[in-house]
Amino acid sequence: MIYAESDAIMCMQRHIAANDHDDGGTVMTSNFVFLQENWPDLYEIDNAAEGYLYADPNACVFKIGFLAERLVQIILAYEELESPQEATHLDRIRILRKEGLLPQNVDDILFAIRKARNNAVHFGGSEQSTAAVLLRMCHSLCGWFTEVYGSPEMEIPAYSEPEDLSRDQFY
Repeated sequence: MIYAESDAIMCMQRHIAANDHDDGGTVMTSNFVFLQENWPDLYEIDNAAEGYLYADPNACVFKIGFLAERLVQIILAYEELESPQEATHLDRIRILRKEGLLPQNVDDILFAIRKARNNAVHFGGSEQSTAAVLLRMCHSLCGWFTEVYGSPEMEIPAYSEPEDLSRDQFY
């Protein structure tokens, strides 16, 4: 089933609203809440990706790719490394790799996300199962980033599959 963009946006808004209150019941919280204090822009991107997981997996993959690009740019800035203005995301990853800043598993995650995002942008039609795997990988990536560039006391919560709010109807 194909959802209109407005349906996906409504789903994302319900997801965000679910994170903003506690009515004593089960409240879905973002897997990426640990980013909120130090990197609110990364948190917002990941939170949106979670909201799109079921309603629009292709948008979810796109957001995950955008997050990976932003994260690589932040690492370059933290490490005070220059990249040419015309550098691609792959060029920036190569700079980090050359400097020995990416463990192999992080490099592999960045590769998988980059390829999936390219496919999502150019061909569309990302599967929900693919988006779900990439979302879990993104959580690992952000956990590594937080451990390396954040506070050593920061606790990274275990990943849990986001709740499917796309079936909720607003009329």
